[in-house]
Amino acid sequence: MTDAGWFTCYLLAAVGISIGLAFGLIRARPGWTSRRLILIGAAPLPVLLLAPSVWLYVHIATLPRSECSVETCAMWITVPTFGILAALALFVVNMAATALLLRHNR
Repeated sequence: MTDAGWFTCYLLAAVGISIGLAFGLIRARPGWTSRRLILIGAAPLPVLLLAPSVWLYVHIATLPRSECSVETCAMWITVPTFGILAALALFVVNMAATALLLRHNR
């Protein structure tokens, strides 16, 4: 399978987990508003990706100059930056998918 295929599988799994969580919340908390269900349903997986990315970003940004050169730290700071951007993109995709399915099933 190509990289695009794996990426699609991971994205569909993440969206599926978020949708499943939202439907579980609908059954557990029927009085909650749609906005609350969408936000809580879409958040868990991006938070799991965001937490280590932010930690790594702060860790690399606060390294003393004796432990890394400017070029090395500049290259390594891109890794958590892409993790943060991926978490935000995953949150938006999960939120949109959950909103579309909740609109039709509520």
